[in-house]
This record gives sequence, C-alpha cells and structure tokens, in this order.
Amino acid sequence: MPAMSSRTATHLHNLMVVGVVTLGIAVGAAATTQTPPTPVTRGGAFINIAIPIPIDGEELDRYANTLQLDDGQRVVLEMLYEEYLEEEAQFRKKEIKKLWDSSATIAALGDLGLSVQTGDEFAALMRARDRAVRRLAVIDERLFFQFTSHLSEWQEAIIEQVRRQRIRVRCNTARSEYPGGTLDLAMLLYECERVGDLEVLDGDTYGEILLDYGINVTPLFQRRYRAKLKAMADGPRILAAAWGNGDGEIDETVRDTKRTAALDERQRLRARHVHAAKQIREMNERYLGRLSNVLDERSIRALKERYLSEVYPPVYPDPNDISALVKRIRGLETLTEAQRDGIQSLEATYWPRQRHLSERMAAHYLSWHEEAAERGAHHPDAAQEYQDEMDRLGARRLDNAISIKSQMKNLLGPVQLAQMDENHPSSVTTEQ
Repeated sequence: MPAMSSRTATHLHNLMVVGVVTLGIAVGAAATTQTPPTPVTRGGAFINIAIPIPIDGEELDRYANTLQLDDGQRVVLEMLYEEYLEEEAQFRKKEIKKLWDSSATIAALGDLGLSVQTGDEFAALMRARDRAVRRLAVIDERLFFQFTSHLSEWQEAIIEQVRRQRIRVRCNTARSEYPGGTLDLAMLLYECERVGDLEVLDGDTYGEILLDYGINVTPLFQRRYRAKLKAMADGPRILAAAWGNGDGEIDETVRDTKRTAALDERQRLRARHVHAAKQIREMNERYLGRLSNVLDERSIRALKERYLSEVYPPVYPDPNDISALVKRIRGLETLTEAQRDGIQSLEATYWPRQRHLSERMAAHYLSWHEEAAERGAHHPDAAQEYQDEMDRLGARRLDNAISIKSQMKNLLGPVQLAQMDENHPSSVTTEQ
C-alpha cells in the first residue's frame, strides 16, 4: 500500500503540530487544590484541539488486509487513496489551519482557565473544530463509498467493520487518562496476527465475535470522545468562572459555594468521559473471555500479555517472571524425576502468589488513575502514597521471585548449574 509522498507528509505535519503542553495538563491542577490556577505561558505553541490525522499508508494497508483484497482491488484502492489524500490536504490547508492559528492565538494569551472571555473564545473554537472534523469524516466516508462498488458481496459486509475501525481511530485523537480507555481489541488482534501470534480454532465464531465487538464497542468510543471534547471545551470557562472575574485577575470575593459548584460541574464533565472509558475497558475484558474459546492456548496467552501491558504498563510484563528459567531447567537432560517434582512444587508456590501481587498492583494502579482522570489531579502527598504502595507491592513480587529462583538453584547439582551458567549466565541469578 502506498504511503504519503514526502511533500504531502511534510505539509500535513506542518499544519498539525501540537504543543507540548496539552489542555488537560494546562488546566488540570486547579480542580483538586483550593488555590487559583496559575496562568500558563505557551509562547508560540498550540493548544491540542484533537484534530484527527488522515488515513495513512499503514492504516490503509490494515484495511486492505482485513478485506483480503486481490491485486486488482489494491490498485483501485491506491488510486482512490491518492485522490483522498489530495482532498484531505486541500481541506486542511484551507480550513484546519485556521483552527490551529486560532488555538495559537488563544495559547499566546496565557490566561486560559482564568479569563471567562478567553474560555468563551476557546469554547467557540471547539465548536468550529467539531464542524470541521465532521467534514473530515465525510472525506473518509467518501473513500469507503467509492471503493464499495469494487468489492464482492462478502467484502461489502466486512467494510462495515472497516468503517467502524476508522471511527474508533478518529475518536482516539482525544486522549484518555483512564487506563485502557482508548484500547481497541480488534487492533491488538490484528497486531498478534501480523507477527504470527494468532491461531484461530473456529473461524466462523471468531468472525462473529469480531463483528459483534465492533458493533458494541464503537458507540462507547463515540460516547467517550464526545464527553471528552465537551470537558475540553467547557473546562476553561468553568475554571475561570470559579476563580476569576472575567479579566484574568483573581477575585477574592467569589463566594465559596459558587466556586465549589463550578468545580463540581467540571468534575461531572470529566466523570462522563471516564465512565465511558471504563465501559470500554470492561467490554474489552469480556470479549477477551469470549475469544478464549476460539483461539489456541498460545494465541490467547499472547493476546492477554499484549492487553495487560497496554492497560497496566507499570505492572506487566512482570520482569520477575520465571517461565523462561523453568523452561531452561526442564530442558536439562540430566534432570531427575525428583528434581522435576521439586521444580513443579516450587512453581505451584510461585504462581498464585505472583498473580495475587500483580493483580493487587493492577487494581491499585487502576483505582488511582480512575480518580485522577475524574478529578484532574491529585495532591502531591497522595501521589507519594500511591507510589509507595506500588513500590511495596513490587518489592514483594521481586522477593517472591528471588526466593523461588534460589530454591530452584538449590535443587540443581554443580554440573547442572555449570550447564545453566554456560548457556545462560544470568538464568539462575537470585539478585536484580
């Protein structure tokens, strides 16, 4: 599949540069502290207004593979794609650039979240942004519509899945602070298949699950997206109403009740998109369970490992996992039955404890980030308490692994240890 030309890619990049400081970071802290927000000076930076990027070559290739296009169909798609890129570029040059220019103008004021007037201007910008993004969606849909006449009957049914995938990609331009809130399970499956980690046992049921997933999860992506944009658009105005007097100065006469009501309103806006993100994570986990019945054991293990590492990055993959070590020990030709039984007994001790500690770390991580996503920030003392608990659980997980590794080492004889050290010098280490 063709990628963008370097000229087109450079042009679009120049139009879509986003400042390092996003809106969520810039105005987040005031919601949980009883001190007014500090104006943020961004210089010439933009405020991120979540403009979707065009379909790129990699994304188009994924859709082509999903549809199982033949060579002739790929040629047609390439031609239509070139027309799509040209239309996209022209629209972005004419309309989207205006939005980025406006966002830069607002950013330069440095009082977003303090001035009601600036908050109103930003809300108006976000409304203009919504109109423009709907027109970008029409350009996407035109590409799919034009190509549909070149598809077979069964491919016409599959292209509805492709359309839903593209909708989810567009929705993910508005980031989620909630773990797993933008994770697309269909994308994880595609990545597993691409690297050869997907073996389907029941193709028909697998296809039905994927179709059902797309139908059910896409509205949640859209709901989260709309709620997130609403919070982005209205948040600065709400903060300004709570803390300012409309001209960027702090008005100490603002009644506490009014201030509390404004901050509660902002938190309710945040809670809506967090709730939708939570529903996405829960739905993904339900479908992981359904997929367990149609994938072989190796595939579902690889899929779950990818999923866990995406949703809980500080927890998974577990750096203390002993699986590789156990595999190497069992590969020793001189291993006796008594030693095998001993290794199996140690595994039976290790795994339940390790899973329990990992699940506690994941639950703590999830709870912390759910609250942070709703509130916008945590008190520094609470942040330290969170990290201390993660460190404590992580240390217990490490101690469990070190203990089991040491006991496994004690089961082996000198020759066996030498063989292990020769092939894998760090395979029986008991320190990290």
